[in-house]
Amino acid sequence: MSVLSVTVAVTALIAPRSALAQAQDHAHEPGTEAHSHVGAAVSCETLATPPWAGLPDMDRLKMTALRQEITALSTPELAIAAGFRPALGDIPGMGVHYVNLARGRDGVDINAPDHLMFAEMDGTDKLVGAAYAFVDVPNTDEPIPFESDLATWHDHPRFAPDGQTLHMLHIWFIPSSNGPFAGLNFWLPYRTAGVTIPSSCWMADDADALRIQTVSFALVPPRRFGLQTGRQAEAEAPSPERMEMIAALDAAAIAVDHDAWVAAADVFIADLSDSERTRVQGRLGNLGANQMSSAERDAAGIAQDANDDRLGDFEERIEEFQTRLNLTDDQLDDMRPVMAESFEKILLALDDAGLEQGGGRESLSRRDRIRLGRQIRDIQEETDKEIREILDGDEMEEYEKIQEERREQLRARSQGGGADQ
Repeated sequence: MSVLSVTVAVTALIAPRSALAQAQDHAHEPGTEAHSHVGAAVSCETLATPPWAGLPDMDRLKMTALRQEITALSTPELAIAAGFRPALGDIPGMGVHYVNLARGRDGVDINAPDHLMFAEMDGTDKLVGAAYAFVDVPNTDEPIPFESDLATWHDHPRFAPDGQTLHMLHIWFIPSSNGPFAGLNFWLPYRTAGVTIPSSCWMADDADALRIQTVSFALVPPRRFGLQTGRQAEAEAPSPERMEMIAALDAAAIAVDHDAWVAAADVFIADLSDSERTRVQGRLGNLGANQMSSAERDAAGIAQDANDDRLGDFEERIEEFQTRLNLTDDQLDDMRPVMAESFEKILLALDDAGLEQGGGRESLSRRDRIRLGRQIRDIQEETDKEIREILDGDEMEEYEKIQEERREQLRARSQGGGADQ
């Protein structure tokens, strides 16, 4: 492949500024402080790896105490035994969230996070981070449990009632591309793939950062959710040519050779297929925007709650379940995160299929349509299994009736040509 063709291909992938790139521009505006969302660069000497020497002393003490408190939750099995359950599947840059609903109802306790994050490294699922989550008004007065300016709430409005939002804060226990409180850790896909991570210092340059992020998400195969753990099914092995490109990335990172790594990254990116490029751009844009606060998305000109129309309004569905099933407050509290998880999983599956960027079903091959259908079916089966633990017999019967009505509506829309609108 010629140098010119590599340059053209890389430009085509990176030049259309995604929500991620917009977030980076916002993060570096004059007079603004660095934020914890995906675009913020941090000191590669003091804030790229534990023990996070650049943090205030009190924050480092708090993080040490937190690690000690959750030592007994260091494996997925131990986490499940303690009341956590896997949610959302293996999300690029985050791993698998294990959520404890009971803790989530108790408010923010710095030593009792309601989310644990596990990621595969060296063939083993390791505890790589934790998170706190709660629902409140967008301008919450809930204090950040850390002193650093890097620690800020990001939020997800679609997973809360009107006028409120789901606030979250991530904490990393391993080296992180964008610091200890970053919404996304771009080193995770490298480590899961067994590829040496590039130098943290290269994240300070916008062009290098976009290359690093693009390669990171391109290393993640198409998502296939497992019914129990959210782990992906075994992916097809890369071609020998692709393996040579990955080996070149690995060698350059080991040698800390910036120019060699950039050259290898450009060749790797240029080799991505159209579907891979669509998937990578979708992941960067959607996941990047999801790690910002509502105020940051507004300031960056990023639309709030994009793509909700593909699955119907989340709150309308919750309201329908509450009304028709006559749910108690406790049942509603238990059901909301289950439905939110299902909603987000389907959005991620659509994203991987390239349907979040405006494409319709006709843009997919028959094989991809079948695969997407199976993914959505598996997600729904897992959701139904969890719902059965919340509802009684009569309520479950009505729930299944609602689901069948929705399937009929979707079939009617599909036959009428409106499913892709």
